[in-house]
Amino acid sequence: MVRVRSSLSDKRKRHEAIETLIDTRKISTQPYLRQILRERGILVTQPTLSRDLEELHIRKNSSSGCYELPYKSDSLKERLTKIIDESNAVFLKPPYGRCLLKVEPEYSQVFAITLEKFLVKRKLEVGIFVGPTGSVFLFYSKESLPSLKLALRELSLPQRTMIVEDDEDDDEEL
Repeated sequence: MVRVRSSLSDKRKRHEAIETLIDTRKISTQPYLRQILRERGILVTQPTLSRDLEELHIRKNSSSGCYELPYKSDSLKERLTKIIDESNAVFLKPPYGRCLLKVEPEYSQVFAITLEKFLVKRKLEVGIFVGPTGSVFLFYSKESLPSLKLALRELSLPQRTMIVEDDEDDDEEL
């Protein structure tokens, strides 16, 4: 058997392809990863692929069984910074109040998106968090509370009171 050494640029290209595939697909076996690489024109032997994964510090996630890229704080920070710049993300002061709305889980996403659009048209700055079981949390500032109450009344949303034993003293109810 003749052993062929690949050039450093081939190795870099292969490493980049492996990282991209691991980052964008759910890959749980080396044979599957080799197959995808082969479809992209990158031929790699099993031992070389194992070495590549080792060099890239790529390991299987014990809960998902899929390969994952190692935590790279610098690249994640750069990626997050780019997303923040492109999305015009801002840090808002902690909210004054919060309320919980419950909807059927299959409606929670569309409800939250539509509600947020409804409130934005009324110039209300409200944070919305959607849980997987139909919980929709609204976070609002003290200044926006009167306008938020009016907007929610306008929707004729049925109200139910939740009794919660809590040390916090909430001055105002929604």
